[in-house]
Order: sequence, then structure tokens, then C-alpha cells
Amino acid sequence: MPKVILEPDGEVIKVSPGETLMEAMINAGKAVEAPCGGLGTCGKCKVRVIHGEAVPDEVELRLLSSDDLSAGMRLACRLRPKQNMSVHYEDTLSLATHKLFAGDSRIDLAFRPSVSKVAVVIGPPSLEKQWSATERLRYALAGHAEVKPLRIDVLRCLNGLLDQRSPQEITVVLRGDSVITVERGNSVDANYAVAVDIGTTTIASYLLDVYRQRLIDTASSSNPQATYGADLISRIEYASDDLKLQALKDMLLNTVNGLISELARRHNIETTNIYEVALVGNTCMSHIFWGLDVRALATAPYTAVTSDEVCADAVSAGIGSINPAADVFTLPNVAGFVGADTVGVILATGIEEADELKLIVDIGTNGEMVLGNRERMIACSAAAGPAFEGAHISRGMRAVPGAIDGVRIENERVVCSVIGETEAVGFCGSGLIDAVALFRRCGLIDESGYIISGEEALERSRAVKGIRLAEEDGASSILFGDSADGRVKITQRDIREVQLAKAAIRAGAILLLKYFGCEEKDISLLLLAGAFGNYINKSSALEIGLLPAIDAKRIISAGNAAGVGAVKALASLDDRYRARRLAQKVEYIELSLNADFQREFVASMLF
Repeated sequence: MPKVILEPDGEVIKVSPGETLMEAMINAGKAVEAPCGGLGTCGKCKVRVIHGEAVPDEVELRLLSSDDLSAGMRLACRLRPKQNMSVHYEDTLSLATHKLFAGDSRIDLAFRPSVSKVAVVIGPPSLEKQWSATERLRYALAGHAEVKPLRIDVLRCLNGLLDQRSPQEITVVLRGDSVITVERGNSVDANYAVAVDIGTTTIASYLLDVYRQRLIDTASSSNPQATYGADLISRIEYASDDLKLQALKDMLLNTVNGLISELARRHNIETTNIYEVALVGNTCMSHIFWGLDVRALATAPYTAVTSDEVCADAVSAGIGSINPAADVFTLPNVAGFVGADTVGVILATGIEEADELKLIVDIGTNGEMVLGNRERMIACSAAAGPAFEGAHISRGMRAVPGAIDGVRIENERVVCSVIGETEAVGFCGSGLIDAVALFRRCGLIDESGYIISGEEALERSRAVKGIRLAEEDGASSILFGDSADGRVKITQRDIREVQLAKAAIRAGAILLLKYFGCEEKDISLLLLAGAFGNYINKSSALEIGLLPAIDAKRIISAGNAAGVGAVKALASLDDRYRARRLAQKVEYIELSLNADFQREFVASMLF
């Protein structure tokens, strides 16, 4: 069995006969960037062979550049080691920078939490009053709560805390009028809860101090399921049997538990003082979290196992980083591809209370949109694909050091902002949108998205320093920078991927307007939700036709609204109940077989 040394850490993994390096790395717990799910179509799972023989196959020869091949680059999904070797592997999933919108830390919260803590003194029994422990507890809690019969685990804990000879101060943790646990001494000021937004790409967590009624911190991480594909369909296809579904579930649980532990460590909090966790995510992510079958989501009529709120204790849910008696729940979903995250967005933005018409657009691999006001709300989900996450783009990448995240012109020269202020390697979504908008503005691509050629094209490219036209194997591309290697470029195929993604988003929005009986000009406010929406250049997005044609001043960022919605549902039972009502109120439009959507999609391909 060959051994492979993974540099720079020097970890050694074993590779079974016939197994790919990617499969061996996944089995060893390594996160591998694989937007195509290891099918050998994206060319992203690059490793550099340091020692050992690795002849590239026809797929690698097609997907890797000559510079990559010369540098010893190979694809982990195609490399099947037959002897010991060493490779350099960069964990780009862990390197990803996950910025949570700064405004999310200043959420205006109404508090009516489901979990409360009461400190009481319980006296010892006597011959005159031979009260049981539970009778003494009820007496001490008189005026606070009418205690129901205690569970056996609470009885055992209570018995262990009380002294038969002297009074004891204990803290009773209540959910409504049910005792969920008891603690020694007075710990009423240690009452915490965590909200989690399970995104397809990013998992964000929020630590809530229930006692002091404030949000105190956030933490985020890549969704490790990206190893099995950047889009939902790839993950649904992977989860075709119970073992693979469990593997995806375990990935989520490990990440969620890790984020909760990190938040607790930062603030020196005992994890046993976390009594509630609220989660949101699209329907697929919620199902995987609970270990529910997701296969029906991929085939018509795209039905969920449940659209209700799902709830369990921490042990049953697999969240081991909090109090075992804690409550873990996911908000309800609307449909197969409009999930609890969209319900959270509605809850956070309050569009159901507005008199004017508002449109929410959450841009991701699936673009969820909600249009409405207090009279009516309609929603849809458009399969935008992972182009804005850097997948299916020749030099696309996540928002990691080396990614161009913005493009502008200064003094007739293209200036790129690069994450980490290092050498540019590729484009993340926001930089890609800026670049394509720039091409259109400079006349380097026409209305159909075609890169123009000929003498006129050369003249236009010379007018802007820092970009130039090139052609390789009969395919046009636009190169960035003054170097001749073409390392940072956008190809004709890349522009087509952007067109497909932006057409899906725009067509979905236009269809909602049509079904609502209004036009683009009637939108009073367009809210961009989600992490990606926070960093899009609004002018560039309008320029390429990603969004409905309205005044840029009417477009604002809603922050990580899905996560904010989870926080609100966690802070207040009123908002949790409100979320249930909202999920029932939203009308859903299925786009997959909608002829109107197909027509709008084709029209929206144009720049």
C-alpha cells in the first residue's frame, strides 16, 4: 500500500490499490477543493508532486496549463499512486476568509428566551416535614414556575446536589415550566445560546448571551462538504446511500461543534452553559444535518421529508459541545429549494411588515429570492451554479489570499485589489463581476458576451493598460497584468459561466415581478442577503444585468440575514413562532419547468 507524504505538514497517508489521492485524503480527514465532486471536470484539486512518478492522463493534459504541468501539478482526483511519493497540498478550504457583515453584531433584538435560570435555596428535610427533594424544589420555586414531574436525569442530578443536613443554593434551568437541569451554586449569569447558518459554502455561528441580552461574537468556517461538490445536486447525488449521507452529516456536525467550542473558548465560557442552538440552512443542508433522505430533492416534484420546524435534544442531534439537555432546532422551510435560511432572511428583514414592495436576493449556488410586502410574499429558487464561488471558472477561486476581489480603472490603468495584498492567482466572485463589467464598459465583449477580435479589439485593449487580448488553441481570453504567462485570465468560457449564473438570478427576479403584477420600477428596496451579497459592487452587478434595473441607491446589503434570522428566533419565542407563520405564508414558484422562466432566462443572458 503506497504512502504519500503531504507537505508542508509532513503528514503521511496510505493509499489503497486503485484509490485516487483525493479519496485517500478524504478518508484521512483532509478537506479537498473539488467543485465538481471529484469527477475530473473542474481542475481545482491541484497538488504538486515533489517526489515520485506521476504521469498526467488525458484529463489532466486538458485541464492543466503547460506551466502547471511543468511545475509538477497534478489533479488529486486523477492521481492514483502506485508507489511512495510526496506532494505539496494547500488546504484552500481552511484558508478561505469568511467575513461576516459588521452590521450583524449590532442586531436589534427583542428578548423573550425559552430558557431561563433561577437561583434558589433548598432547605434540608426534617421529621416534621419529610418532603422529598422534588417537593422542596417546588416549594423553593413557588412564584417562579410550576414545576412538572422531573426527568430521571434531572432527578439524579438534583439528588447529587442536595445535602440532608444544611440548606443548599442551586440554579434551576427552565424551559418554560419544565426543569431541564440543575446546577450547583448561583449560575444565573451564565446562560448562552448559539445560532448557526449552514450555507452551502460557508457555515456561520453566532454566540448569544441570554442573561445580558446581547450578541457577543461570531465565528465562521468553510462547509467541508465542498469536497463532494460545490453545488447542492452534487451533494445530493453523493448522499445516495445511508453511509454517504452519514459522512456528509458528520462533516456538518464536526464543523458546527468546532465553531461552538471556538466561541466558548474565546470568551472563557463553559460549554455546559449553552442551553439552546437554532439552525438555518437551505432544505438540503437542514435535511443532511438531521440525517434525512435528500434524494427526493433532486427529482421532480422536489419534495422535502418535512417543511416543519425540527427539534431534538443535544445528544440526539449530535451536538456534543453544549449542555446535553439543550434544545437544538431548525426553522421551518418553504419548499424543496427554499429553505429555513430564506425564512430566516424574511424574519431578519421584516418585509412582511412593509407597505412598499421589497425584493430580497440571496446570491449563492442557488439564488433564493423573495418579493413582497405585508399583503403578499412570493419566493423562488434559481440554480445559479457555483460560478460566483469560483467554481467552473478557469482561474476562479474562493476568497483566499491571492484572489482578486475587486477591479477598477485608475488613470487609464486596470487596478486589482487582491486579498492578502499578495500576488494575484485568480478571481473570487466579486472580482469576477467587476472584471466582466469592465470588459463590457471597455467594449471588449459585445452584448452577447462574445470577446471581440480584430484590429478594433486590439485598439480597445491598448486603451486600458493592464489587460490584453489573447488566443490559445482557438479560444479567446483576456489577460490581466503585464506578465506574458497568462496566469490570471478570464476566458470566453468563463464569461459564458457568468452569463448563465447572472441570467438565472435576474430571470428569477423578473418572474417574481411578473407574477406579483408589477415591474422593476415598482421595487422600493432591493436587499442583497448572504455573505457574497455584502461585497458585490452594486454598479458592476447592475452593469452586467445580474439584478433588476433599478437605481443603485435602492440596493442595500442585508448582511448575513439568514444567520440574523436564526439569532432572532433564538432570542425570542415570539420570533420563533413568527418564523413558523412566515413559512406558511410564503407562496412558492417552481422554476424548473416554467416556460416563462425559460424565456426570461434566455433574454437575461445578454449584457
